[in-house]
Amino acid sequence: MGVGYAAFQTRLDIKGTSNISSNWDIRITNVTESNKNGDAESAKNPTWDELTANMEANLYNKGDFIEYDVTVENKGDFDAKLDDVVTNLKSNNEAVKITFSGYTKGQTLYKNSKQVIKVKIEYNPEFEGDASGTSGEVSVDFNYTQNEGGTIVPTDDYLITYDCSTNGGTSCNSYNEYLPSGEKIN
Repeated sequence: MGVGYAAFQTRLDIKGTSNISSNWDIRITNVTESNKNGDAESAKNPTWDELTANMEANLYNKGDFIEYDVTVENKGDFDAKLDDVVTNLKSNNEAVKITFSGYTKGQTLYKNSKQVIKVKIEYNPEFEGDASGTSGEVSVDFNYTQNEGGTIVPTDDYLITYDCSTNGGTSCNSYNEYLPSGEKIN
């Protein structure tokens, strides 16, 4: 008992200094036109800052589309998870359809790595009217978060995929997400 009491009475003195530094640096580093069909053309050069990308395309006929590659890099010291992708379609023209691929909510973007997300602006094949010379513009915001504790500890995450097109709906891949074991699915 005396030994135990003596252990509680031990005093710890730390002398010296230490610097702790970290760097959160996730950003879009490039947006390029990667693929196009028909007479589709960029209405202006794509722009970006931090985690927002802006693209605009001119479409002339059914079948026209243009696809952009948005490169997101994690140049920081922490792994990050993609919390959400927020899109702002600046066109309410039914002749324009905008789709995304190459990302999943909850997906990890490890430090010192990059990811390419594809944004496709196309003439909506289901549109019945005449919309020759139409334009489609989109702004995309990528929201990344850091897990508690700094870096992401491997977990039993599962990819949840949604299929809305089998029964006649439109693609809903943007709802796909990684969820940890035991998490409820919305």
